[in-house]
Amino acid sequence: MKTLKVNKNWLVDEFIYREYTGKTDRHNQELYIDPIRVENCKIDFVSSFKRQKNSVDDDTQAIIFCFASATTPFKLFKKRSKVEVYGEMYEIIKVFPYREPQSKELWSIELEVG
Repeated sequence: MKTLKVNKNWLVDEFIYREYTGKTDRHNQELYIDPIRVENCKIDFVSSFKRQKNSVDDDTQAIIFCFASATTPFKLFKKRSKVEVYGEMYEIIKVFPYREPQSKELWSIELEVG
């Protein structure tokens, strides 16, 4: 039994995904696989604001919702990988895979980026 499919028309966002290889180069820079465009997802931004004595921190994070029935390519994204959303670069902090209720098949993935 399949769960409810998300209407592809609701998934108006996209991002560029740079998968972390787990390796570094000779200059100790992290290495990433060639970027790919991921389409048909939903991205919600959350911004927090902290004021300290002499500084102001504006921290923007986002949750990216990807669905097996609509997002292309749909894959199990990796933590520490980079995503570019509307010209801004973020790092994947957490990956939340959700499976179909009566099988082990992936239904959706949420990415927490910051």
